[in-house]
Amino acid sequence: MLKSIRWKLTLTYLIVTVLATTAVGFSVLGPLERRATTSLQDKLLAEAKLIREVVGPELARNEYQAVGREVDRLGRSIDSRITVVAADGLVIGDSWENPSAMENHADRPEIQEALRGNMGTVTRYSRTLKTKMIYVAVPVERDGEIIGSVRVSVPLTEVQAMLGRFRRIVIGGIVFATLVVFTLSVQIGRSLSRPVEEINNAALKIARGNFQQKVYYRSQDEIGQLAQTINFMARSLKEKVEEISESRNRLETVLSHMSSGVVFLDPEGRIQLMNPAAEKMLRVSEEDSRGKHNLAVFRNYGLNEKVNEVMEKRSAITYEFTLVYPKKQVLEVNLAPVEGEQRQLLGVVAVFHDISELRRVEQVKSEFVANVSHELRTPVTSIKGFTETLLDGALEEPETARRFVTIIDKEASRLARLIEDLLELSLIESGKVPVRKKACRLGEVVEKTLAYMQPYIERKKLEIKIEIPETLQVMADMDALQQVLSNLIDNAVKYTPEGGAIIVSGERLGKEVKVTVRDTGTGISPQDLPRVFERFYRVDKARSRKQGGTGLGLAIVKHIVEAHGGKVGAESEMGKGSSFWFTLPDAQHG
Repeated sequence: MLKSIRWKLTLTYLIVTVLATTAVGFSVLGPLERRATTSLQDKLLAEAKLIREVVGPELARNEYQAVGREVDRLGRSIDSRITVVAADGLVIGDSWENPSAMENHADRPEIQEALRGNMGTVTRYSRTLKTKMIYVAVPVERDGEIIGSVRVSVPLTEVQAMLGRFRRIVIGGIVFATLVVFTLSVQIGRSLSRPVEEINNAALKIARGNFQQKVYYRSQDEIGQLAQTINFMARSLKEKVEEISESRNRLETVLSHMSSGVVFLDPEGRIQLMNPAAEKMLRVSEEDSRGKHNLAVFRNYGLNEKVNEVMEKRSAITYEFTLVYPKKQVLEVNLAPVEGEQRQLLGVVAVFHDISELRRVEQVKSEFVANVSHELRTPVTSIKGFTETLLDGALEEPETARRFVTIIDKEASRLARLIEDLLELSLIESGKVPVRKKACRLGEVVEKTLAYMQPYIERKKLEIKIEIPETLQVMADMDALQQVLSNLIDNAVKYTPEGGAIIVSGERLGKEVKVTVRDTGTGISPQDLPRVFERFYRVDKARSRKQGGTGLGLAIVKHIVEAHGGKVGAESEMGKGSSFWFTLPDAQHG
């Protein structure tokens, strides 16, 4: 029986009716519940703030008994439950329960949030009152210090009762609509089922390739017109289906293999077609986007304006825009109108190209050229200036000449180091430096690195601590690992004042080993910290150049570690020192 179109129509109407009425009811129920809960939270927040003004001074003076009396007095004048909690979670006063019999509230989420200086709002089951409650807690401060919190709460019975009444109305509406639709759908299905079955049988034969099949139905109503349409379709379908199928296959093949994203918009700006490259590039699904307006899908007002401009002017336009979520992406789109034989507008085709890498390379190239020019200009200018001074007569003064030549030698050495670091960084980035990994005992590599730097360390009277287990090993190129440690320890020595300390530690984290170089130096400001691994970026430019830095050491560290499959990072606090860390594969899992 359920295979009949009559009952299918009936069942479909019933399902649609039930789903629609249920969806409408529950779509209203959610916002209604949230609105009721929000209103209740606002009321409780206002009460909590007023109560805080009353009990706050007494709590600040540690007059806990007076706080309890005020809570009892205020509790008799409002319907809400009032609780005052000290900073350690001790319940000082409660308008519904005996505070001395209540457990410590330090673990209550709303109390924890209030003690952090924020408003705490939680809906949960009360272990004390054995019912679901809504809680709002606010902090109580004394001279900027949080000394406790005031919490106001009420049971959710009011909200639940209102929602219960609304649910009963929704259920009644569903039942009534179902009965009405059932009656109507049975009548409609009965009148449609017989001729539709005949048309269905004929359509099935046509679908199976019998294009000679005809439908015999003499009525002139809509079903009769449908029968005539099917007969016409059978005559024309054979010659059209192959042509359409062939064209579609060609189009789908081309679009699916294009690296550029292609989107077709109808004259109303709605999406009608999108190839896989566009789905990936724009982070949307064709299935979810088809038929929707481009502004609703792409959420880009600039792109929508350009689409409208193409439709208005009937000319192609190129537009560039940036997507920022979930990652920054620069896209270039070529928009062109699509016209019919009568020059009527059929829509707009948009071809998207991801030019993020191109723009990034342009920016990196520009920054690199600017930085290299700046770094080279300083020593070259110094060398040229002192050389000209010598040629102008300073050679006749041996002491002055010696001092100038010493400066020229120092600047030339710095220039040579800069060029060497640039070449090394270029080789590492290009992957031309082979990474020969083997198991290395981390402690031995650290001690070997420190041995080379011992005179410098002793000159500054620095305390060196090594906190690395003897058995800890990493999979790494030993020379590259020593270069990483040398750069990090050298930085720590440079920026740690005389008498300070440097700690080199290592620990196993799963399949990786984390190595940290900590110092007690001047520290790095929060705005500088995210950029310390950039090429030529210096926290203190004058001091870095004075101490011989090229600005490339940490960039080299970053690329060496990444070539090993690891990560780098830095943490710092001004006046207390900095920690630079990196990870390498653990030899036990290598």
